[in-house]
Amino acid sequence: GGLARTAVNAESGAKTQLSAIMCAIMMLIALFLFTSFFYYIPMTVLAAIIEVSIINMVDFQSMRDAYKIDKRDCFVMVITFLVTFFVGVIDGLFVGIFFSFAVVMKGVAFPHVVHLGKLPEDEGGHFKDVDRFPEAVQIPGFAIVRMDASPFFGNSNHFKDIIMSASEGAFHTSREPIRVVILDASAWIDIDLSGIQILKEVIHDLQQAGNKILSIACAKGIIRDILRKNGLSSLLFTMSIDDSITGKSAKRSRRTIEDLSITLPQVTLTTTTNALHSQRAKYKEIGPQDELGGFADDDQFF
Repeated sequence: GGLARTAVNAESGAKTQLSAIMCAIMMLIALFLFTSFFYYIPMTVLAAIIEVSIINMVDFQSMRDAYKIDKRDCFVMVITFLVTFFVGVIDGLFVGIFFSFAVVMKGVAFPHVVHLGKLPEDEGGHFKDVDRFPEAVQIPGFAIVRMDASPFFGNSNHFKDIIMSASEGAFHTSREPIRVVILDASAWIDIDLSGIQILKEVIHDLQQAGNKILSIACAKGIIRDILRKNGLSSLLFTMSIDDSITGKSAKRSRRTIEDLSITLPQVTLTTTTNALHSQRAKYKEIGPQDELGGFADDDQFF
């Protein structure tokens, strides 16, 4: 077949398309002049020539590298090679496409999710994955979750399951009841209708589970705009996880906490008037909303 001829051609040292013309000429000469000599060559010899040529086209080093980096890619490469080698090129092509699509869809439907804790102040005080940083401490009463993908129809159910499990303290080291679920939205670049609907369901379910609060931290301006335009203006938006913990937010979001009469553990919910006016004055200088996600109304900044 074409693959065998290509393999033999490449193994012979061909560099350009001109080699195909030379190969065709040599085949014509052999067909008309040397057929009687080739008649006695065993088929196994011809098969061995093709196999030796094809085996050098298989990049085993890439398979080994894929195994070290991502075993899923290695699996796709191996299964595609085996089907192509033992069944056929077309079958191997379709099998490779199918398994590649399956691997991609699995990653989309079940994205990487981490539960965050705070490092000691002498180590920066940042919020990090508690599985990678054992010294990171989970704050009692707060479940801090980061999903490294934007919520959309493909992962919305998984997204909801993770949040509700976190609200029940499933991933928390403290036995204190969870009162606030903080979503680190720094990885979100978009959100569709299904993602918005799931957020509304989560807010309702958290309220039904004991007036628990959902806070969204570190969301980009465009994400906050989309959520507000779709009826989620009462969400607690903050610029950082620390702000979500201390209650430093816009007036409407602070009223949401106060109306629910929730006392957050080990934090202060008051923001001084001077600090608030300072924030307003700072962002008034920025001007009206632009394509980068600013806000025309300074009261809607957070």
